[in-house]
Amino acid sequence: MNLSTIVTSLLSLLFSTISFAQVPDSIHFDFKGEHEYTSTFSCYTALFDLQGRPYLYTANNQLGVVVFDIADPAMPVPVDTLLPAVFGGLRPTHLWLDSTHLYASLGGFQGLVPQNAGMAIIDIHTPDQLNLVSQWDSVAFRQGAAIVQVYDDYAYLGAMEEGLLILDVSDKTDIHFVSQMVPDPNFPRVPGLFSHPNARGMAVSGDILWLCYDAGGLRSIDISDKKNPIEVAQYINASMDSLTQSAYNNAVAVDDYLFIAIDYCGLEVVNIHQPDSPYTVFWHNPWDCQPTTWAGSPGHTNQLVASPDGKLLFMSGGDSEVLAFDISIPTSPKRIGTLAHVGDSLVTWGLDVRGNQVALAFVDVSGVFIPGVSPYYSDYGGIQIFEWKDVSTSIGAPFSPFSLILSPNPFQQTTQLNLNLPAPNTIEIAIFGASGKQLTSRNMTFLRKGAHQIPLPLHHLPQGVYLIRVRVGDGVQWVKGLKR
Repeated sequence: MNLSTIVTSLLSLLFSTISFAQVPDSIHFDFKGEHEYTSTFSCYTALFDLQGRPYLYTANNQLGVVVFDIADPAMPVPVDTLLPAVFGGLRPTHLWLDSTHLYASLGGFQGLVPQNAGMAIIDIHTPDQLNLVSQWDSVAFRQGAAIVQVYDDYAYLGAMEEGLLILDVSDKTDIHFVSQMVPDPNFPRVPGLFSHPNARGMAVSGDILWLCYDAGGLRSIDISDKKNPIEVAQYINASMDSLTQSAYNNAVAVDDYLFIAIDYCGLEVVNIHQPDSPYTVFWHNPWDCQPTTWAGSPGHTNQLVASPDGKLLFMSGGDSEVLAFDISIPTSPKRIGTLAHVGDSLVTWGLDVRGNQVALAFVDVSGVFIPGVSPYYSDYGGIQIFEWKDVSTSIGAPFSPFSLILSPNPFQQTTQLNLNLPAPNTIEIAIFGASGKQLTSRNMTFLRKGAHQIPLPLHHLPQGVYLIRVRVGDGVQWVKGLKR
């Protein structure tokens, strides 16, 4: 029996008695496709392209920045890679995306020898031809970097024990260091060997940056003066703190509330209307965190994504791959979806949601796993893509998949989309060049249920490969066409 089988059996036995109190699931997850790495490689972050192009950007510990073509979600294909060597050996750990550029935090922060903290800016005008525009890193900050977020002309870098770094990115070709801010490390108590605060996650709301300071709880930082950021509040959940050492990993802000992933202690909601006096309004502790249950817990939350309307929250959960919450009433979220197979040797680190698709990033720790010490066991690294649907009527009508065929394909002057709708719906068609640039779009307000043949006159376009996006309601499908 190999190590993976032994560990899986032990974890399954250990957590077989744990129950999760929740309302019945109304969010269901359907597996679509995956790309598994063949070696012990880990993927930290996976982000969908913001322009709707069929690409997924990933930050990988050993492989660097990898972009996948996901026109066919069942078969994600890596189409370009920037290896760590391109960044001077620094490992990408997190990504932030706008319509034209990708920002990568650099510097491995795990293990006994962390790297310098840094950040790279990558041009993604042509997604399958990544272009490194600029890079900043410094030997002055030696604990790596866990997260990057970019607003206006400034990047905010979570540099672990080195705190918050602010960079000027107004000129994408020339990144400038602006300031460093290290929050008080002695709250809630003087740190020990394994409880030193680390800048792990963040959420920016106006002139306030909410920093998830790991063992140091949550910090409110005034960033109105980029050269002189000021800590204005320190916060930790008193009930949690009296129970066990908490680990504030990441957060997302929705209106006056902050939703926080707290490692194996689940989800917390904090009222942030007054930045100098945040307070707890909700704590969901599905794994009954105790001082002795960190190693091997069936959940280790890390990243969160809120839906654009602020009604749904998706959270990666370590050995529980995805948790979905109804947050339409932010003071009392309801867990309405769970993708969890405890002890399955799969551990989710990052996730992203676009429309009805969910992308998951998985870490492989089999090479460094220590039974009874490591938080979880995983021997799978790579990405997976799911589709989620709400089978209730509380959030909105579920997405109904539709059939789509381009015929003829290849074609010369014209072709047509053969579309079959299982229910009446609105439809939008957009055509992209092979580089990902949108060439044209065609909106239709409504189509009846059933079969449709939609002509696409493309005689004005040169020969080549084209990507055609068809959006029906909240669902999106892509098809490739070849003009000869």
